[in-house]
Amino acid sequence: MSDPPVIGALKSMTNSVEAWSTTPLESIFNQISPSTEPTSAPYFLQAQRFSLSETALFPVSERPQVPADLHTEFRQALDQCSKEPSTHLAQMLSIFQDYAWAVGYQSNADEAIDPVVSLYDYARTKASLAAAGKQALLVGGDISGVQDFIYTIAASRAAKSLRGRSFYLQMLTEALAGWVLAQAGMPSSNLLYSGGGRFYAIVPAACAAHIAQWRRELGQFLLNVHDGELYVALGAATIVDANHDFGALFRAVNDHVTADKRRRFATLDSQTIQASLFTPRGHRGNEEDRCATCGYMGPTQLFVTEQVDPGETAGKLCLLCESTIKLGFSLHDAQFICISRPASKLSTVTRRASSKDILAALGTQVEICFDQKELRSYLNRHPDQLIHVQIIRPFTGDLKLLTELRSQYRQHVFSFRPIVNVTPKKNGAVKSFDQLADASRGIKRFGVLRMDVDDLGDIFGYSLAKSSLARISSLSAAFSRFFEGWVGEICRDQQIVTSIYQADQAPSEQIYSVYSGGDDLFVVGGWDVLPHIANRIQHDLQRYTGYNRLIHVSAGLSLHTKKFPLYQAAKLAHNALDNAKDAPLRQEIRKNALEFLDQTIAWEAYPALVDWHQRLWHLYQAEQGMVRSLLQVLMELYSQYQEHSQKHQKSGNHQTAYGPWIWRGKYQLARIRDRHPNDQELKDLLVDMDTSLFSNFDKPHRISLRTIEQLGLAARWTQLLIREQGD
Repeated sequence: MSDPPVIGALKSMTNSVEAWSTTPLESIFNQISPSTEPTSAPYFLQAQRFSLSETALFPVSERPQVPADLHTEFRQALDQCSKEPSTHLAQMLSIFQDYAWAVGYQSNADEAIDPVVSLYDYARTKASLAAAGKQALLVGGDISGVQDFIYTIAASRAAKSLRGRSFYLQMLTEALAGWVLAQAGMPSSNLLYSGGGRFYAIVPAACAAHIAQWRRELGQFLLNVHDGELYVALGAATIVDANHDFGALFRAVNDHVTADKRRRFATLDSQTIQASLFTPRGHRGNEEDRCATCGYMGPTQLFVTEQVDPGETAGKLCLLCESTIKLGFSLHDAQFICISRPASKLSTVTRRASSKDILAALGTQVEICFDQKELRSYLNRHPDQLIHVQIIRPFTGDLKLLTELRSQYRQHVFSFRPIVNVTPKKNGAVKSFDQLADASRGIKRFGVLRMDVDDLGDIFGYSLAKSSLARISSLSAAFSRFFEGWVGEICRDQQIVTSIYQADQAPSEQIYSVYSGGDDLFVVGGWDVLPHIANRIQHDLQRYTGYNRLIHVSAGLSLHTKKFPLYQAAKLAHNALDNAKDAPLRQEIRKNALEFLDQTIAWEAYPALVDWHQRLWHLYQAEQGMVRSLLQVLMELYSQYQEHSQKHQKSGNHQTAYGPWIWRGKYQLARIRDRHPNDQELKDLLVDMDTSLFSNFDKPHRISLRTIEQLGLAARWTQLLIREQGD
């Protein structure tokens, strides 16, 4: 007898097949506005199969056509689905995601058509409600302790471990969500979102009585395998009906999740807490049984000897760190991720174990395949097991492969799963942070870049008009496609720095993507490349959202010496991000800025900053001897300007830029010009500086309009680029 929730969801998905529309889909970002009215100039998505191409992801202002052959291919793919209901449903979801993610829908006479919701999001949200029954519950989960887990590791081994630890947390989030769905008896269609350590799912309303039990079981499991480092907080709220205010519903769920996070492991009984946290561990507690990466101490059998290159000193690694190091290394060259869902057995793992065993205990089996040959061999060895194969960097050329695999292996599921998977290698090994610093131009530092979307909670909760379940799902998916897919392509783009520095290596050889997903990212790399990466991300996000003024991103970039602890570097980059978000209001926009070299610059002023920087850099490249003295003059002027401004602020007076630095600057720039009367390029630059440097003092916002702010940062930036070792 078939599972009723699966049958209900499958019936709903089948009905949605007939809802294919030839009306072009509007961008969901059209509906983000300060009022209840959409933006005035609508943007449209171009209907096509999903890929990480610019034409697929970025909207257009002219109304496009929906190709007739796309619908034909969609129906042909559906005709090849398995007859087994659970497999059929999973295959339909992947096919809708592939073909209908940028296609609108037409509904029956009883419901209105939403022009910004794709057929894919329409179908999967209706299917999730159908599977849950007449009364449903929205469940949210959030993993706490993520920052400490990822970044509190030995600096010397961080580069080896970071990528794998980050991906493990992504899969752990998905595995926890899958476990909740399995406990509720719900199919995969009921997972609305999973990413950034957070998930949302729809389950029957009767499951409200089981939330406390789920907290206990998952809390006990994570306490066992992670020693209290990680905890999943759960919250839930009842869905009244399909017309529910889902913005308010999600806020209610998030409030419950936050309350649970404040009382980690509170559902466990006192005996369990006593045994787990306050009882002697029963091992020696010395350096012999201590992980060289994360510092975990435990029984000898939970450690293995580290594999190192000849001449290096090997340490001991806990099973978890050893597995995440291997995982990160494998991801660099991987093409496929294979996921299966065995029955969960939380009790099978009682102490710190490998990442693979932890995920398997939750009911998620993960295998990585490097190429088609390895994938086909793996699938042929598991003919009777439902395996979800995900292509992790989907290009237009992969569409044919996806179609072929669906035709050849009708018992499995195939889809795209973009992940930002950029890790630099040298001689077959992941580059260390020391090597990233050594490869940077000028001063030898590695940089840490953190970015996230400003006021995302307000966007979902208040700025999204008519926040239905399908609209919230569409908006979440849209942000994920950018941060989990397109950001990776930006990190690989050679042109980002070539035009400025004539780079001899691609940014991907200087960039280590620790994490990018949901609405934020964390990237480590050569400090000289990261500001250009950050600018490209914010620029492309503007294009991606149809230049919506309410959607923007802030960034914090910090520089560090080779042996600087990663945890401290992450904190300093986060502080820089907070400083960027403190940028004052200008033209009704807050935040939307970059903190770089301890100075905040609004993104709207960044083009002028880069122009000054490029002109100074070009003078240096032309072997102009006066560049260093000019840079010193500009930095001194900025220092005097800052000192003068701070005095006015402390005195309580209205901040002004007027001060002695003005006439000193005019005098010093004139002296440089007089010393080099025959240098036309220098003369033109100094004239432009003189013209713009001493104007616009009393404009309302300093970081946008005052040239002294831009020149001070441009001079320091250029000076660090031309510094040699020992300067």
